[in-house]
Amino acid sequence: MEKTREQSSISHQRAKIQTHHEGDKRVNIKTLKRINKTGLINLSGLANLSGININTLAAKIHRGSELKVDESAAIVKSFDKILNIIYKTGS
Repeated sequence: MEKTREQSSISHQRAKIQTHHEGDKRVNIKTLKRINKTGLINLSGLANLSGININTLAAKIHRGSELKVDESAAIVKSFDKILNIIYKTGS
């Protein structure tokens, strides 16, 4: 089955997240800012799913402050959950 443009983009973003910091599953603030600008992810929902205070996450994105390791890991877990839902319902 051929991947759609959207699936390709999702796969690419997932690969970037997974390989950031040589295999550590982390997401940096620049990547999170780019994802936020697309409007594809509801920031409040992502914060809630990740267990991060929305005000903290919004402030870090606004200021460009890096995420703590545990915050980054929580966001990556949330992205994994989202992607698993997409691929399970898309099949």
